[in-house]
Amino acid sequence: DIIRLFPDFQRIDQFKKSIIKSFEDSNDRLNDLRNEMNDGTSKSIYGIGDHLAKIS
Repeated sequence: DIIRLFPDFQRIDQFKKSIIKSFEDSNDRLNDLRNEMNDGTSKSIYGIGDHLAKIS
């Protein structure tokens, strides 16, 4: 979030580790959310399939 506040050619050596850690944390959180969505989608699909099998 702070990168956009820096000028285009600002040196970020002092903040590099913190920025990388922030990106890694964000990436981990996005992966967790993606997995949750995939799990939820799979459960919904199987639930709908079971429901259709029962009413057919």
